[in-house]
Parts: sequence; C-alpha cells; structure tokens
Amino acid sequence: MAYDYKKSRQNVIAELTQKTKIANARSPKVQDLTFENGKKACISACFVDIRSSSKLFKNNSEKADEKIARLMRAFSGEIIKIMRDKNYIHIGLQGDCVYGVFSTPKQEHINKIFSMSAQINSFIIMLNKTLSQNKFEEIKVGIGLSTGNDLIIKAGADDTGINDILFIGNAVAEARHNSSEANKSINYAIVASSIFRQNLNNHNKNLLRHEYNFHAGKVYAGNIINCDMDNWTNNNFRDN
Repeated sequence: MAYDYKKSRQNVIAELTQKTKIANARSPKVQDLTFENGKKACISACFVDIRSSSKLFKNNSEKADEKIARLMRAFSGEIIKIMRDKNYIHIGLQGDCVYGVFSTPKQEHINKIFSMSAQINSFIIMLNKTLSQNKFEEIKVGIGLSTGNDLIIKAGADDTGINDILFIGNAVAEARHNSSEANKSINYAIVASSIFRQNLNNHNKNLLRHEYNFHAGKVYAGNIINCDMDNWTNNNFRDN
C-alpha cells in the first residue's frame, strides 16, 4: 500500500491532540502500555556493546559469516539469560549490542543491576576462553549503566502492527553512551553514571572508584567480576 502523504497532516494533528494519560508507576509493565497512555518510573539500563565490531565483521566470506553468526548468537543468547533473571521491563538487540531496561524503584534493585553487570563481565571472560579454544577471535565489550526517572511510552503506527517501547530520559541514553566509552576511551569494562553510583551501597561504590569527566557529567568505572563465576572459569580452564 502506497504512503498517503496527503493524509499525513491529518494523522499528525490527530496524534498531537489526542489525550495521553501519564501516570507514575512503581513497577511498570510493557503490557500495560497503550497508544493512549505512558508511565513515568525509576528505571535502570544496561548496555553491552562489542568493541571494534566493524573490524571483527569485516571479512565477508561465507565461512567468516557463519562464524560471526555463531559468535553473535552465543554472545547475545547468554547475556539475555543473565538479564532476564532481573526485574526487566524490556530486553533488546541493537546490532552488536544487547541491552536491558529494568524497574528499579529501590536502591536494592539498582545494586542488583550492578551485580548483574559483574556477572556479564565474568561471562565475557569465560566466553573469550571458550572462543580461543574453538579457534574464534576473542571479543572485548563495554558495559554501560545508568538510572533515571524516565518516561516510558508505546510508539509506532497502530494500524500496521509495527511499534516499540520508547524510553525517554537519561537512563537509556546515558547507559548507551557509557557502553561506547567503556574499554575504549576509558580502560575499564564497566562505566556507570554518577546517579547510578550514588544509589549503590558503600561496598559497591568502592568498586566503581575510578572517576572520569564528560560533557554530560561524571562517570565511574571499574573491572568488576562475579567471584563465583570467575573461580569456576579459572578452575575449568586451568589445564587448557
């Protein structure tokens, strides 16, 4: 069906004049969102972004494409499994990046997301050892974290079935930016926004003690791991 550009102005006016009820939500759920409402909630976001992916994916041979497909499925599938154990609102894929958005109305929830980022970092260590054993190129990732009181809406074209959830505010944008700086301009795997770190307990704050300044504000970085996962990896790869 051709796009009816003559009707576009009418459609835009209808959207601009339609009443939209925005409500504060402690634990927002995607299924509660419609094209007539929105939720404002405290959320935290985690982005896991592969560094130098263009170099990794530059070989266009059929054999290389097959290996990349296997790698990306292994990478994304396991990170999604780690993320889904938390109180997630949305988990998605963007090219070489896996991201999750989580409901974090309490500080204890933000601390759990921080612990989750350590699990992800430890998984990448194990993944790289496995990749090396199986003659795959190892990868490096940046993990970005942020939190904020953000607007959540459902957007798209209602009559086409094409829609998605939009997160409007600081959490997602800052987490995405932080992931792009981690293990790149900042030589640590995990980078968190200042507000995210403020909501951590003292033990976790001390793990993110490396401070950096960006135009958007201060961020804090570290190479945090999950000790149980790391010990298991070391024991199981000791003789390999």
